[in-house]
Amino acid sequence: MRVLSFFRIIGRGILFSNLFIATCAFGLVCQTYLLLHLPVRYWQACLAFLATFFIYNLDGLLPYKFNQNVIVSERKVWLMNNRSVLLFSIGLAAIMAVFLFIRYGQPHYFWLIGHLVAISFFYSWRIIPQKNGVSIPLRNIPLLKIFLIAYVWSCVTVILPLLALAVDNFLLSTNVGILFMRRFTFLFALTLVFDIRDYKKDKITHTLTFPGLVGVFSTKVFASLLLLVFAVLTWYSESGSALIHLELSAGLALLVVWFSTENRSDYYFLIFADGMMLVQSILVLMATH
Repeated sequence: MRVLSFFRIIGRGILFSNLFIATCAFGLVCQTYLLLHLPVRYWQACLAFLATFFIYNLDGLLPYKFNQNVIVSERKVWLMNNRSVLLFSIGLAAIMAVFLFIRYGQPHYFWLIGHLVAISFFYSWRIIPQKNGVSIPLRNIPLLKIFLIAYVWSCVTVILPLLALAVDNFLLSTNVGILFMRRFTFLFALTLVFDIRDYKKDKITHTLTFPGLVGVFSTKVFASLLLLVFAVLTWYSESGSALIHLELSAGLALLVVWFSTENRSDYYFLIFADGMMLVQSILVLMATH
């Protein structure tokens, strides 16, 4: 029992501290290099890991989120109990990320990083004034949240890794464009799963999402269509083991979509929905080695 309790504590720490989702970002960056048959820039993957860890924890620790009129989840309780440690950790992550960028980064793609950082910060910070005098974050703009998440993740895990190679013309190739669209549609579908999870909470906070607009079932159908687009683009642009493994990841993601409900625990979404990114990266690693 003690051993089981120990692993449960470790598991909660990895999931709730966003170490797991940051590892998913690391994996997707590596996957981009592997799919394009390029040498993996591990410093870029580490930069994505650190940036994801920093942004996600900063978002989760915003003071107003602890005062919302919503059910307090196990994850939120964990965040409150470990607030000091997390603040120290994200400060350290920020320092390490800045060091990596100064040491290895290229000034010519600072414009892209700048606007991604701005979107990430303003995603949850209340900066947009309303007629009633209350400001809202970008995520509260109707239907915008999901596009922002998929766009930022796609840029961080596809465009930035290629800019790190300092070969600008490569970004204009058809293969890169298709890879970006594949990544975007795959992540968009997974993000819809979290909209399903947050259906009740978003209704309380008056945030219009796809489930709130068209219903949960139609949202699952839309996510399935996005995964179909991913599968078709993959069939067109890949071959051999990479094609088989990527199509398998789409099939697994489809199962996650249809088994998701708003009443499932946080663990389902953190392990299976987020985990699909890591599963896909592992499958690509298996296919390319």
